[in-house]
Amino acid sequence: EYTITSLLIQGGPIDIFGVGERLITSKSDPVFGAVYKIASIEKDGMWEPRIKISESVEKITNPGLKKVYRVYNDKGRAIADLLTLLREVPDTEEPYRYIDPEQPWRELYFENCTFKEMKQLIIKDGKLVESLPP
Repeated sequence: EYTITSLLIQGGPIDIFGVGERLITSKSDPVFGAVYKIASIEKDGMWEPRIKISESVEKITNPGLKKVYRVYNDKGRAIADLLTLLREVPDTEEPYRYIDPEQPWRELYFENCTFKEMKQLIIKDGKLVESLPP
């Protein structure tokens, strides 16, 4: 935080800070089970995709606005989550190929699946528009 303060005091021409694990968690004992990275920024009312480049392939981000779907099998059991670009719609006509991001040699094919978008509007303009999840 001292580095950020120093840069601001010096008038550094900075639009966005990418704050790493040393500031938000203990590097030796992280508390988050997820990592959040910038995928887009809003500029003049338009969204521009952003990508993080890294020497580690698993740390490179997928640019652009996204949607998250939960994938259910024909028995109604949740079997996977699917990340798509904002305007992408899951194809329910063909078997869906799933590649495990941690074990890319593992492939599964899902058939007869349904997809439920996970993001739901619950509060708008400070007012509850949907009942809160349990």
